[in-house]
Amino acid sequence: MIHRNITLEAHLIDDLLDITRMEHGKLNLDRHRIDLRGVLERSVGICLDEIETCHLTVEVESDKAPQVVLADESRLLQVFTNLLRNATKFTPAGGNIYIRSRCEGGKCTVEIIDTGEGIDTEFLPRIFSAFEQRENPHTRRRGLGLGLAICKTIVGLHEGTISAHSKGKGQGTTIVVALPAAAPEVVSAELEKPPVPFGPPAIKSRRILLIEDHADTAR
Repeated sequence: MIHRNITLEAHLIDDLLDITRMEHGKLNLDRHRIDLRGVLERSVGICLDEIETCHLTVEVESDKAPQVVLADESRLLQVFTNLLRNATKFTPAGGNIYIRSRCEGGKCTVEIIDTGEGIDTEFLPRIFSAFEQRENPHTRRRGLGLGLAICKTIVGLHEGTISAHSKGKGQGTTIVVALPAAAPEVVSAELEKPPVPFGPPAIKSRRILLIEDHADTAR
């Protein structure tokens, strides 16, 4: 119980800090070439306990073509973990979540499809607005209504788009994230040369002094 509530509180604080950074234009990205499929696999792993607790089935489908994007891996992981947690939260026990990814036409697309409660057509246009929340009959856990707004901003900073689709209550929800595919990597002859071997650096022992007057934190 303590762990669950600390995790929830930390998540709420992180969301508030992210919104503040976004409002001041201080949300910076550290972008590299990354494998999109690897990020999706990690997001499923992070949410696995919640998925199993809710007795849900997750299926991942991906084409064999390279799915490389130029992105901040930690921020992209934040997006897909948030979307997957939302799908878990609003899908009744025994339901299904499908994750589909593909790259074509210079664009990588990820679809997260759930068989859950769906979204009311009146609420759908506001789903990515900050502090907007929809009722969830399956859990008392409520956030601040910031998760999807943060996802939209992060995806936008990656020159991508995010959209939500639902036929209404009880019809499930589909979230689509589209990101520009990274240009093929050009490897020069210089980079193809084998690296010069070198020995491991000498490792010296270190002593660390920790000063902390709060017993639990010190431990």
